Amino acid sequence: MTMRILYVISILLILIGLAPLFGLLFGLFVTEMTGCAINEGTINECILWGLDWGPFLTYVTVLGWLMILSWPIAGAGGLMLLVLLFVSLSRRLKPNGDV
Repeated sequence: MTMRILYVISILLILIGLAPLFGLLFGLFVTEMTGCAINEGTINECILWGLDWGPFLTYVTVLGWLMILSWPIAGAGGLMLLVLLFVSLSRRLKPNGDV
């Protein structure tokens, strides 16, 4: 595999691992801006643009618990990215043998 494909795979792993965090932050941001009450026990209504976003915001914020399982995926992607960067740097700094 080429290095470019490995870079793409490692960045995708990081994004997949952090996806629940992005959803949680989005849900908390929207609930904070609208003043809605969102909790894990019940689904409250949250009217935004004439639609009830309460169930969606509840599901998105509850899916934040998925981070417990997905952060190791992001960590593996980050470790893979660090190794790739180290290999790329070592290839660039490698002497050609000409003295």
